Amino acid sequence: MKISKKGQYALISVVDLALHGADNQQSIADVATRENIDPRYLGQIFFALKNAGIISSVRGKNGGYFLSKAPLEITAGEVVRALEGDLAPTVCSSEASGSVDCEAYGECHTRSLWQTLAHEINDTLDSFTIAQLADVYIKES
Repeated sequence: MKISKKGQYALISVVDLALHGADNQQSIADVATRENIDPRYLGQIFFALKNAGIISSVRGKNGGYFLSKAPLEITAGEVVRALEGDLAPTVCSSEASGSVDCEAYGECHTRSLWQTLAHEINDTLDSFTIAQLADVYIKES
């Protein structure tokens, strides 16, 4: 399982907003320039993040984007799942799937491994807040 560029850029962009948007909104162009992301691509990412309630926007001359909640209240898992959907390595390990299209589901000898892996992936991503990621960036700079 790989996290797509959209998922990676979403997380990078949200950390950027935490670092630069505390006092004022940030334009897509400013974030795109700082993070070296195509502004049109970033617009698609921001649309998904806004729909997920992670970021908000203000229109107008001094408008832009900002985090909807404090960086301590947003996890890396929330951000990545907003773009990637469920982060399960197999269909049978997905909590989102109500019915699984697998003939061996009831007798599967490996399903518990996949379910454990899915929980570990999500738990790890959920254990990092945007504030923590921003702090690491500040310390490394």
